[in-house]
Amino acid sequence: MTIDSTVELSRDLSHHTDWPLFSNAGVAGREVTLAACTLTWRKPGARPSDVIGPASAGLERLLTQLRASLGYGMHMLVVHATLQPKSAVLMHRGLWRMDVLKSMPAAIARGAEARIECDNKVRFAALARVPLAEIAWMVAKLSAFEAIIPLFLKSDVPMDETAASRLANAAFPPGGCADRSDLDWANFARHIVSIGGICARWSSDLSVPEVALDLFLADAEAQRVRAILDEAH
Repeated sequence: MTIDSTVELSRDLSHHTDWPLFSNAGVAGREVTLAACTLTWRKPGARPSDVIGPASAGLERLLTQLRASLGYGMHMLVVHATLQPKSAVLMHRGLWRMDVLKSMPAAIARGAEARIECDNKVRFAALARVPLAEIAWMVAKLSAFEAIIPLFLKSDVPMDETAASRLANAAFPPGGCADRSDLDWANFARHIVSIGGICARWSSDLSVPEVALDLFLADAEAQRVRAILDEAH
């Protein structure tokens, strides 16, 4: 099956009419100027499920190319909130002992877990460093948690509890306790770009045969990344 793929560049999101979330009063005018590279995979007339596989393979290939071309470390931020009230068992199991992560390759370096108490529940967050050979595993797990966010970060970025907590707070303000549906992409992207990184948002709608990937990055890097994506996709 042939899947159509496109790359679109949006510059200066704080003044871009197609990105209202990024142009609100809380984000516009801040010191970081954001851009977005959007990759879309679609097949008119196909079943939505038929697009997921080829798009996942395309995402894996593109992330690999970006990692190799940019020279940044490939990381992922894993965030997951407990459904049950806080208990000694949940606190002991934490994030990395969850059943769905038992298949995590040993080559993926796991960072320290941050535990954020939200009322009577707990949200766990941690960073992990992902080698090129394991990007496929990360892509396969993108929908397995509350959030798995691919990140391109400088290799010297710490993966301690403080760093994980700071990223979770940026993604789910205030205090890292917002609902899953309230992931604040504008605030999170601004934070990642402010430390010299790029973050990725993967979205699919099972009602339409289309999958999209948004890369949020510094506006100054937009043309360079666009050229890499044009060549790779």
